Amino acid sequence: MEQHHFNLTQDKKFQLHIDGSHYDTFNVAAGWGCLLDGERVIHSFVHLVPADIPFNFHEYFAVAKSLKNCHDSGIKHLDVQK
Repeated sequence: MEQHHFNLTQDKKFQLHIDGSHYDTFNVAAGWGCLLDGERVIHSFVHLVPADIPFNFHEYFAVAKSLKNCHDSGIKHLDVQK
């Protein structure tokens, strides 16, 4: 995974929006995250995950993947929203 570099200050807080879902119509599941600095999107992702995994795993996947991306980028202060 590529490393993202952001203009970080010790007190800077970013907004992290996450979600995950299973779509019965297409039998597919996905997790996604979007990191914002104010109103500017600075990183986002969507990943398909196996559709037959336990209920709510899609949500956990989105949280885990997003938090790892933030950690790897040195972001320490987040306002996480679902």
